[in-house]
Amino acid sequence: MMFLSCALAGTAGESEYNYNSVGEGGEWFDEGFPNTWYMKDEDGDGRDDFCRCVGIGSNTRVACMKAGEKGFYGSAAQGGDQKTFTAPNSPTDCRDRTVHPLFGAPN
Repeated sequence: MMFLSCALAGTAGESEYNYNSVGEGGEWFDEGFPNTWYMKDEDGDGRDDFCRCVGIGSNTRVACMKAGEKGFYGSAAQGGDQKTFTAPNSPTDCRDRTVHPLFGAPN
């Protein structure tokens, strides 16, 4: 299984990888389709959200895991749902759409 591990902004002096994406019940996060993930502030709160294409078949969407004060939503520390919101202008079929991992723009 895949997971997201990173150092969050505002955590200077803490562990190098102070956030891990294990949920409240110990479940791993949905990393989405290959080459569709990116980190960008999609909801305008000043924190980069982790977004990726998720779904089954052609019923897909770009779901974002909102960044909160204690980590990403869906984590044990922050709580909530890892598929917090659908990205603005999410294509209806994103599974074969590769994006730049920092900007979310199609490659």
